[in-house]
Amino acid sequence: MKIRRLQINNKVLETTLFLTYNFFGIEEKIRARPWEYDEFYEEFGYLHILFSLKDLLNKKGSLKLIHNLSDLNMKLDKTIIMLDTDLRSLKWAHDMNTDLLIKKILAIITILKPDICVIPYFRILTKDPPNTKEYLLEKNLKLMKAFLEFLKHSKDYTESFTFSPCLQVPVTYSEKNKVDIILSKYRNIIANFDWIKMLSYGSHMGWPLPDMIEDTYISYKIRKEFGDDYFIHALGIGRASIFALVNAVGIDSGDCVSWSKTGGYGKILPNPFEGEKRVCEKTMSSITMIKKVPHIDWNKFKCNCPFCRNKSLSEIKSMFAKVCEKKEYLKSPLSVPLRIHNAWMTLMGVKEIKNLLTSCSKAEYKTFIRKIGSIHNHYKKAAEFILKTVLL
Repeated sequence: MKIRRLQINNKVLETTLFLTYNFFGIEEKIRARPWEYDEFYEEFGYLHILFSLKDLLNKKGSLKLIHNLSDLNMKLDKTIIMLDTDLRSLKWAHDMNTDLLIKKILAIITILKPDICVIPYFRILTKDPPNTKEYLLEKNLKLMKAFLEFLKHSKDYTESFTFSPCLQVPVTYSEKNKVDIILSKYRNIIANFDWIKMLSYGSHMGWPLPDMIEDTYISYKIRKEFGDDYFIHALGIGRASIFALVNAVGIDSGDCVSWSKTGGYGKILPNPFEGEKRVCEKTMSSITMIKKVPHIDWNKFKCNCPFCRNKSLSEIKSMFAKVCEKKEYLKSPLSVPLRIHNAWMTLMGVKEIKNLLTSCSKAEYKTFIRKIGSIHNHYKKAAEFILKTVLL
């Protein structure tokens, strides 16, 4: 039950969820840009964005149109930008000489100027065979060491680079009996680089939802291994309810793409800690998981997001119903209000978590965790683990 803070480029990062944004994906095509709404900054005081290197590069490894994040008209004094440097899907990166790869990535970072940059890594997948996992683990260790050594001995880093490096620890997809070994390896390595203050790890998030006990347990192990010395980020955490669980065991931040995806499928977050609902009686999607999503109960709906405020319930229902007017509503500009609403509700969830961390009693916090555990069967065991292990 603690809010950690990290100073980055004269800005303060604390318990939060970054909104994942693809600058060359559907969000940008339909202009679903949360940072263009002043209400976000007025309500939350900040708006942090995560983007992925793979989304910004073409097949040859060159940057696409974007050259500087200041071109996006963000309130950069209230926005922390994080760059995820997963190289797995970039074919050119697999065969490139390590030194050349590091210089290429640093050249890109110099252009983009993010506040936080995950140290380059090749993502390990759950479905990867054991030999592939071992190969990528060793490849990541080698790349990480080389990258950190380059920064340590580079005058350019102290004079030109303004990003804070974030170390990716690939334990989530590892064999359970090897988690302690991997954590120990990384702990020993970064002991030589005392300017590393932030760690990240990959989450299992996706659909169908995994049993959250595994992610929660690994999150707990990471915090226990590294202590209070580091700010820890969970890549791909997904939603505020999941963040509530891993935050309870010591994870400080995560990132969320579901604010946009759910809106694109005609789904709404009625409140921060309730499962998504459909805004239309019928769904044109053939995806079974969306067909099974229940319809929203408008009688319980309350919202003060940029699109819902100052509107009657009938106006709100009409606005969101338009999302389903086109067959391919995933790509429709009509989904922008729904996507922005979901981003708002996601951050309202973070705000509630932070309020609990600063003002509630231990008993009240336990009640909150029980509430999260009751949302979905996948959360139940994780909530029980937290209550028995962390909140004794």
